[in-house]
Amino acid sequence: MRRRTRHRRAGRGQGERTCGPRHRGRDGEPAVRGHARRALRRRVGGPDQRLGSHRADDGHGHAPSGAVHRGVARPAHHGAALHAARGHDRLRGGRGQATPRLGDQRRSRVGLTRAARPAPTLAQVPRRRSEGALPGRQGRPRQVPRSVRCAEVELNAKVAAVVQRLRHIKENGLAGDTFWGFLHEGVALIATMTAFTLLGRSLGTAGYGDYASLYAIVGPLGNLAASGVPLALMQHVLRDREPLATTVGSCTSLTLLFGTGLAVVGILVGSLIIPTLPILTIALVIMLEFIVLPLSNIASTTIQTQAGYARATQLRTGQVLVRLTIILILHSMGNLTVASLAATHLVVSVIITGVMLQLTARHYGYRPWPRPFRKRHAGTSVSYSIGITGITLQNDGDKATLAAYGYREETGLYSAAYRIVQFGLLPVGVLTGATHQRFLHHEEGARDQHLRRAIKYAGVTLAYGVVFMAGVLLLAPVLPRLVGEDFRDSVNMVRWLAPLVLLRGLAMFPMNALMGLGKTFMRSLLLVATAALSMVLYITLIPIWNWKGAVAGTIIGESVLAAAAWFFLLRYQRLDNARIDASEADASESDAEAAGDDATVAAVNETSMHAAMHAEDERS
Repeated sequence: MRRRTRHRRAGRGQGERTCGPRHRGRDGEPAVRGHARRALRRRVGGPDQRLGSHRADDGHGHAPSGAVHRGVARPAHHGAALHAARGHDRLRGGRGQATPRLGDQRRSRVGLTRAARPAPTLAQVPRRRSEGALPGRQGRPRQVPRSVRCAEVELNAKVAAVVQRLRHIKENGLAGDTFWGFLHEGVALIATMTAFTLLGRSLGTAGYGDYASLYAIVGPLGNLAASGVPLALMQHVLRDREPLATTVGSCTSLTLLFGTGLAVVGILVGSLIIPTLPILTIALVIMLEFIVLPLSNIASTTIQTQAGYARATQLRTGQVLVRLTIILILHSMGNLTVASLAATHLVVSVIITGVMLQLTARHYGYRPWPRPFRKRHAGTSVSYSIGITGITLQNDGDKATLAAYGYREETGLYSAAYRIVQFGLLPVGVLTGATHQRFLHHEEGARDQHLRRAIKYAGVTLAYGVVFMAGVLLLAPVLPRLVGEDFRDSVNMVRWLAPLVLLRGLAMFPMNALMGLGKTFMRSLLLVATAALSMVLYITLIPIWNWKGAVAGTIIGESVLAAAAWFFLLRYQRLDNARIDASEADASESDAEAAGDDATVAAVNETSMHAAMHAEDERS
């Protein structure tokens, strides 16, 4: 008892405090409570196996092998060896042999059996009961209430579902496509604003008016030359699964054919409407916009069909940056004019387009030369071009009608309000472009595939449209600071036009679903019909209600387009489901007939076998 007390007192040397877990011992390790330290000493083989500042010896005043003074631990078997060495003080007769007591024998056995184990460090001892049972004691784990466990399980399930959803979006590529779509639109917006500012300063009011008039001619004709053919290329490669080489060659020929014909028309119209611009400048701009850039769009669309939307959008963003760089360089040189911009941009674009066509053809294994075009490719291209022209007429017809009736001030205010709403349409357009390719993947035999896809994406735009409308109503007092005090009257117009974001989002995805079902002509017909309806409403209502007539015509046209798109989508999707059911029924009947034929053959064979056996029995 005296020896154990001495050892315990000697164990409290320098750096061994037995206070709470917040205190620190030597080397920055947390100190251990007294009962935990005593339990640790018992585990590792006796009271001498500890840290301390006392002198260790072997009973003869010598330090044994492996013992280190002043706070360094000894080997795990040292306590047992020390007790065995002190046995000469406890001789009990015999021939001079040392007989240790029972307690010493037990300590010797414990020390020797645990000599092979590494001694646990103080940092391995739990500091709290919540971290586990203390060494040498029977600690019970803390009991967690059942309600808490159920809540934890439910929370873990929700977190796992969210993680799985994010992983699906990442693998599906929608997040990356949306990011690159927003980046492209942002870069295009910055480039447009920069070009407007620098060209306005360099050209002046009259010069910039000629430039804007020229691009007003390029816009509608450019849709026919540049927009329809790439969409036809995507449909015939992705949905119809036609060979890439022949489809790209045919679409390249169509691009050259449409571009050349429309370039001649554009040069003639431009020279008549804008006589102040040289015909050479008009020709350079028309060739750039109708031939060179559409050919580069063919290359990027080919990449999109094979590598995805993100890769193609990166290339298109690079082309926008090239144009912005040309404008900045010409402005820094003091030579920013319409002619210099058109000539420089044309030369640079010819080089970039040639490189893109050559590298794309080499990468995907076809020749980058025009081939005889197919009639179905031309029909699909014309169908898409007509639909895009209808959208353009829907967007710009109200402003043109206001100007035609002489409402100049209202036209400016309405244009500013419409521009703000178009900024709100930017996320809808990005999501439409990012998901366009997904509607072209048609799985034969799958029911309601395009309907489900349209409902999913339209739900996203529906929520966004509601948020946008609420934001416009709340932020309406702040809008004059953004657009300027001169356009304060346009704030009320923004409130009236806010439902356009909601209706456009509801209309675009069922239109793309019709495209996925192969109803491209019906899609274009709906766009043109609603644009014509809006134009009739503009002409009828604007003289009566001024700008409110333009808003009414726009909202009514968009509402009719959304309702008609969903109606025809449901109709054609049901027809497609009926076709799938009929084909499955025919396949089942064929299988049943085949099974019946097999059964008939088996019955005939069995009858023949029985007849043969009966005849043989009669002969025997």
